[in-house]
Amino acid sequence: MLYVRLTRLVLFVFKCGFLSAKVCIIIFRWLPKETDETKGDYLHALQQSDLTLSPVGQNSECYRIYEAMAYGSVPVIEDVMTPGLCGASPASKLFPLRILKELEAPVIYLKDWKTLPKILEAEARMSHEEKVERRKRLVKWYENFKTVLRDRMVKVLENRFFNINR
Repeated sequence: MLYVRLTRLVLFVFKCGFLSAKVCIIIFRWLPKETDETKGDYLHALQQSDLTLSPVGQNSECYRIYEAMAYGSVPVIEDVMTPGLCGASPASKLFPLRILKELEAPVIYLKDWKTLPKILEAEARMSHEEKVERRKRLVKWYENFKTVLRDRMVKVLENRFFNINR
C-alpha cells in the first residue's frame, strides 16, 4: 500500500518499473468522513499488502505506520526528521522514530526513496511462506509493543499522580 502526498515518489516508483496498478494499491488521498465502505477498502488493502510505503508528511511519524503493523504489513518508513510538531523535543530532533527504534520494530527504514528498488528486489525474492511468517512476527511484535507502551504509561501515571514508584 502506498500513501502519497509526494507525487514525485509515485512517479519515481513507476519509472523504475517496480510497481504497477496490478501489484500496488495506490491511494493518493483518503477523503474525510470515512464511510463503512472506505474503511472496508482501507482494511482490505492493509490485509493484502506485504509492505506499506510511508513517506513523511508534516511529521516523521504517522498513525498509518501502526495500522500497517496491526495487519502485518511491514512499513517502509522514511527515516528523516521533519519540521512538524512531533520533532519539537530535543530527543526527537536527534532521533526520529525513537520509540520504534528503541524497541527494535521490525520495519524497513530508508533515508532516500532511491533505495526503494533494492528493497523491492529483496521482497520479490522472498517466498510466500517467508512473507507469511514475517507477517505473523510483525503482528506479534506489535501486540507486545502495545503492552510495553501501556505499561510505561501506567507507570508514569502512577508515579506522577499517585506517587507510586515501582
